[in-house]
Amino acid sequence: QVAPAAFELDMKFDRAVFAATIEARQAGLASICDVWNMLVEAYALAMGYDFANSHSVFLFGGDYGRAMLTAARTLPDTRNIFIVRNPYYALESLKKSRSTRGEKVLHPINFIESLSYYYFFWENKEKILDKNTILVRYEDLLVNTEENMRRVADHVGVEFTPNLLTPSLRGDASWGGDSAFGGLKGVDKSVLDRKLKTLDKREIGLISEHLKPILEYFDYRI
Repeated sequence: QVAPAAFELDMKFDRAVFAATIEARQAGLASICDVWNMLVEAYALAMGYDFANSHSVFLFGGDYGRAMLTAARTLPDTRNIFIVRNPYYALESLKKSRSTRGEKVLHPINFIESLSYYYFFWENKEKILDKNTILVRYEDLLVNTEENMRRVADHVGVEFTPNLLTPSLRGDASWGGDSAFGGLKGVDKSVLDRKLKTLDKREIGLISEHLKPILEYFDYRI
């Protein structure tokens, strides 16, 4: 799910190399760290990427902190970035995206389920936002992009370079982003002023009622 409409990109991914690497390495696995390192190697080799001089691997998980808690228990010295977005606009985008794709459309039951993911973060925020984690508000990232990306680079231990200010897909800066409302050009602040169009009054009310502590904590409003 990297674009709101059909999008093709040659990933140069060799399935045979991927499978062969896993087949060759799986016998010696003794820990989660071993599994992680095997997968890093398998993906890198399958994409023809020389990772000999790479010291960081990034995993994205839209799971409201679950992956961070698991990583903290199983991987030593992880560096985490927790990105939060105003729930009104996050769920607006989610509803629009799923409607466009015709998959997992947000009817009342799984709309409430989505709210529960936010609540998972709220109930576990002290564990999730630990000493190895920085919090980045999506809105701050759009308004003060360089400042926040420098924070991120410093936190995870990578060199800050100008390309960190240009959204791209596999280095292709012509990628229009993954907004459910159409293509974007780079870091686009205009999304902050977009009016709510997809959520109905009932859904807005559910967010206001059930996520009130989170809305107040992050100073989020419509």
